[in-house]
Amino acid sequence: MIWLQFQERTVGLAGVLYTGPVFVAASIINIVAISYRATVGLPFGSIVVILVLLTFLAVPLLAFGGVIGYRFRSKFQSPSAPKRHPRDIQQHAWYRRTPFLMFVGGLVPFSAIVLQLHQVYASMWGYKIYTLPSILFVTFIPVIVIIALVSIGLTYIQLSVEDHEWWWRYVVLLISILEIFDP
Repeated sequence: MIWLQFQERTVGLAGVLYTGPVFVAASIINIVAISYRATVGLPFGSIVVILVLLTFLAVPLLAFGGVIGYRFRSKFQSPSAPKRHPRDIQQHAWYRRTPFLMFVGGLVPFSAIVLQLHQVYASMWGYKIYTLPSILFVTFIPVIVIIALVSIGLTYIQLSVEDHEWWWRYVVLLISILEIFDP
C-alpha cells in the first residue's frame, strides 16, 4: 500500500514538476510579448484552449501511463550483490576535486570559442578582414571535438580514482557545454 502511495506521488510530481515550470515560463514570456504589443503574444482564448487541453488530455494520459507502469513493473534485481560494509571514500587531490574540474571543463571550450569570436569581432569592427564566412563553420567542428575530448578526459579522471559522484560532475559539465551553444 505504501508503494502505491509512493507511485501516485511520483506520477503527480512528474506532472507538476514538468508542466509547472513550462507553464510559468510560457506565461512570463507571453506577458512580456503582450506588454510590448508583439504579434507573438497569445490571446486569452488560446491560453484557455491550451489549459483545457492540458487538463482534459495530458492529465488523464499521465494518470493512465502511471497505472500502466505500475501494473507492468518488474521486480528489481540488483546486478551485483551489495556488500555488508561500505568502503571508505578517500580524499582526492586538489586537481581531482569538483571546483578545479569544473574550471578546467569550462576553460578549455571557452578558450577555443573565444579565439573564434575574436576573429569575428575583429572583422566586424574593421581592423581585420575575415576572408571566408565558411571558416567559422569549419572551425566549429574542432570546437565540438575539443569539447568531447574534455568531457571524456574529465570523466576518465573521475572514474580512474573510483569517484562515486562522477555522474553529477559530468551532468554539470554537459549542462555548461549545452549553455555555450544555446542560441
